[in-house]
Parts: sequence; C-alpha cells; structure tokens
Amino acid sequence: AFHRLGDHRYLEAAKRGGDFLILAQLPEPQPGWAQQYNFDMEPAWARAFEPPAVCTSESATAMRTLVDLFVETGDPKYLEPIPAFLDWLKRSQLEPGRWARLYELESNKPLYGDRDGLIHYTLAEISAERQRGYSWQGSYGVSAAVEYYDAVRKQGRDAFPPKMPDKANPRSPSASRVARVLSQQDAQGRWLNNGWVDMRTFGNNMRLLAAALEAGSATQRQ
Repeated sequence: AFHRLGDHRYLEAAKRGGDFLILAQLPEPQPGWAQQYNFDMEPAWARAFEPPAVCTSESATAMRTLVDLFVETGDPKYLEPIPAFLDWLKRSQLEPGRWARLYELESNKPLYGDRDGLIHYTLAEISAERQRGYSWQGSYGVSAAVEYYDAVRKQGRDAFPPKMPDKANPRSPSASRVARVLSQQDAQGRWLNNGWVDMRTFGNNMRLLAAALEAGSATQRQ
C-alpha cells in the first residue's frame, strides 16, 4: 500500500506490525512464534485442535516478514530475532527439511490436535478426519525463508529493491488458465480434491480469477 499510494502511514503501520512480531517472539529455548496469543501475549488455544504451541508455519511467515521490513527500512532490529529462531529450527527438525506444525511449550514435543480438545503426541492418535483435514507436518516454507534471509545478509538490502506495482497494466493470467480453472468447478462452483474442498486450491484459484477481473477492468478504463 505504501508503494502503491505513497502514503507513509502505511509504512508506519507495517513497522508497528514488525515491532509486534519482535515482542511476540517466544523466549529461549523456543524462540519461535505461536499460532495465536491471548491479551497477555501468551500462546493460547484457538480451535479445539489448535493448542498453545510454537508454530513452525506462522514462525516462518513471521521471519520472512521481518526480513521484508529490514529490506524496506534498513533497521537491523528486524533481523535480531532471527538467529535464535534458526537455531531452534535446526534442533526441532523431524527430518531434513521437515517439521511438525506445532511444538509443545517447554517440552518441544510435536503436538497433534483433534476435535476432542485433548493433547496428542502422535499423528496416529487423532481421527482420520483431522489427519487429512489439517497440515501437521511439512516444510512450511522454512527453507525458502532461510534462503531469503541468507541472501539478504550476504548481498545486502540494496540487492532487493521494492517491487513496484504496475498501476496501469496489472498482469493478467492467460485466457487458457482462466478457462481451465473455471472448467474445474463442480455444479456448486466448488473446486474439489478427492471429495474435499482444499483451501489452498480455492485461494489460488480465487486470486487468479481476481487478477483476471482486475486486468479486464484496467483495460476498460484505458
């Protein structure tokens, strides 16, 4: 928004978001980020299968956001939380490049949740519906986030200029891609994967269709 509109209030808001992430980082020996917090800034329950925990997925996103803010502002405080988090990542891998989504506070054991609201320590303990209906283990973009951080440290922030949006000519997906996405909808307008609505597929397809609509509107304005 700052680069599109040139209004520094948006940049200041982003910086305040970064300051929040610095405050929200959990202490050693688990210096990652939780999936959700209470008003005392403590990891908290959300849905019945989302207990208080260190969350690899949200932590990787927090790390990438902090690097983005350093690139934008040059303020080294946004990089200071990251080395400790990287050490935790190395200690917490299930196997190279793979992590649990949630780690128990203090014990650092992988956690798995179910609709019973109980704590489980193995994937086999939870229902088949929750096993396939939620991501419990994965890469979570960690490797790409670490590569981004390493590249910024090595090359310097000047090597990563801001990507300025093209106001006049938003990029439009090809007509064949749009047609393919539309053809994959069922009679109710859903995109199904083995009988389930996959939210990642839904989000990607909606973004593609929105980009096509935006590009069409820009062409009409011209």
